[in-house]
Amino acid sequence: MTKHLLSFIIITTCLALTACRSSQNVQAGQGGRSNQATTTTPINRSQEQANRSEATAYAASAAGVKAHTDWLTASAKVQLGGTGKDLSVNGQLRMKRGEVIRLSLRFLGIEVGLMEFTPSGVLVIDRMNKRYVQAAYTDVPFLQTAGLDFYTLQALFWDELFVPGTHDAAGQAARFALSHTADGKTTLSLTDTPKLHYIFVTNPQGKYIEQVRVSRPGVKTDDFSCTYDSFEAFAGRQFPTRLALQARASNKNFTLTLDLSSLKTNDGWETRTTPPTRYARMSLDQVLKGLHL
Repeated sequence: MTKHLLSFIIITTCLALTACRSSQNVQAGQGGRSNQATTTTPINRSQEQANRSEATAYAASAAGVKAHTDWLTASAKVQLGGTGKDLSVNGQLRMKRGEVIRLSLRFLGIEVGLMEFTPSGVLVIDRMNKRYVQAAYTDVPFLQTAGLDFYTLQALFWDELFVPGTHDAAGQAARFALSHTADGKTTLSLTDTPKLHYIFVTNPQGKYIEQVRVSRPGVKTDDFSCTYDSFEAFAGRQFPTRLALQARASNKNFTLTLDLSSLKTNDGWETRTTPPTRYARMSLDQVLKGLHL
């Protein structure tokens, strides 16, 4: 179980989270747009400015769609596929904004596994075999290269708009381009992240995100998506009770589906988990052996 969970964690974060260095291309990207504008006609410049203003306003509004709470607890049915053996187990999702994302897996009411993200790293506990893996994001070279960011992962789980490398999507609203799909959805895409393409499909009425798609330009074998469904009222917004994450890397497809129920704003619970001293600590190399990642 530990191996399957950690493999999905690594693949998901590699594909879903962009390098902070991607944000370093912002100035170059903005400069390119500025130079292009000087060669257009006054009418085109006017239309271009209107389009930018519309996109910025819509992105700023979408960035403001957040639950009016820093705490979330929910029962969860967890399904993991693509690891060679599909898993389905009950569990619990607990989140505190800015501090932790914790997914507990349970069988017959007993916790058998745990996955916990914090700003400093990731912890995976296999209670059945009394072992665990604990690592900083910088401990994995390709995650370090990708500039793994807890806050981007947090935005995925809270169904919020994000800009990689920043904690303020609303303040970066001018970086988004806007388009409309044939089925009536409004799409926001980042215009200045050349390493990865980011597309956010939104509901134009509620301006909440229905799907996030991430891909590498020119690479057809690596992509990631998170699809949100079954929305219900929670803490002042429409919140998804179904999250379906799919990651493809090295010709392998991985899926993680969370069906949530009994959403609450319970607070006061401990936001950090400490592995028992009797548990054996495993290295990443041990866990990833044979995964060819």
